[in-house]
Amino acid sequence: MSTSAVEPGTRLAERFRLEDRVSESDGATLWKAIDEILARPVAVHTFAPDFPRVHEVVTAARAASRLTDPRLTQVFDAAEDDKAAYVVSEWVTGESLTDLLASGPLEPERAAGLVAEAAEALAHAHEAQLYHLCLRPSHLVWTTGNTVKVLGVAVDAALSGLTTDQPALDDAEGLGRLLYAGLTGHWPGDEEEGGLPAAPMTDGHFCTPRQVTAGVPSYLDTVTVRACLPESRKGTGALASPADMAEALSGVARPMPIPIAYPSTPAVASASHTEGLDLVHRQQLTVPPSPPPPPRRPSGGGSTLNRVLMTLVVLLVIAAVGVGAWTIGRSLGSPTKPEASGSSP
Repeated sequence: MSTSAVEPGTRLAERFRLEDRVSESDGATLWKAIDEILARPVAVHTFAPDFPRVHEVVTAARAASRLTDPRLTQVFDAAEDDKAAYVVSEWVTGESLTDLLASGPLEPERAAGLVAEAAEALAHAHEAQLYHLCLRPSHLVWTTGNTVKVLGVAVDAALSGLTTDQPALDDAEGLGRLLYAGLTGHWPGDEEEGGLPAAPMTDGHFCTPRQVTAGVPSYLDTVTVRACLPESRKGTGALASPADMAEALSGVARPMPIPIAYPSTPAVASASHTEGLDLVHRQQLTVPPSPPPPPRRPSGGGSTLNRVLMTLVVLLVIAAVGVGAWTIGRSLGSPTKPEASGSSP
């Protein structure tokens, strides 16, 4: 299969069916595809026949597939042959840092927590001699599963043909720029990035986060300056690697799901792991008050009169039963009396 014939519906490796073309740049195309064996979406890169760095990209993808940190995009497959070259990786859904900043800067602690997670993940990649080199807000994602994900380790640098003699320092600066963006809603670069305006400048260098946004804690301002604003360090040491960045942010709270306010609804009984406790509590709240005891009848003359009346009723019943029995007995014996009287002299 020629890469020039790659179209929606194409199946790679007899299992990955291309569906939607997401983006295309310099002969590399990103697709949303379906893994037909595992029935899940995946991301697939395909390449035009004249793409010059296919071997470098496939090699970087195979190396990245050995990374085990769940905060890094997982690579599932990578192939390079005469028929087709492709890279298959995890399809990540969620909101990128660009999306999160659409309505303005993040809360400082949340921005720091996101970058701290990214720094720890990249420190793990650096231990395997794999680097990012092109960190942008679109590479940092808060997923729908409420986790942090760093996209494109090693692979995106190969796609862009980026190399460097100081990868640790470059990735530390990239993390510092992400933190700057999260704290201010601006990008500390010469141009806009992902819709974020360029950071304001003073005396020929970028303003610090505290100069741009009120309420940024001083320690986060210092971490950002040490990571990506060398002109403002004033004698403080640089953070020269993702591991340094992770250590500087080790004390920040890690990101949690953004709370969503729901309209209040009437309480209803439902089964849950606390149902027993809730049921007892509800029973305690809903047990009806016990009925008042019946009024006590007054003692004295009333009760004596009642006893006399009951006695008379009983005597009358007994008398009626006796009279009835006597009448029945008499009627049974009356037929023999005329015969006896007729035989007397």
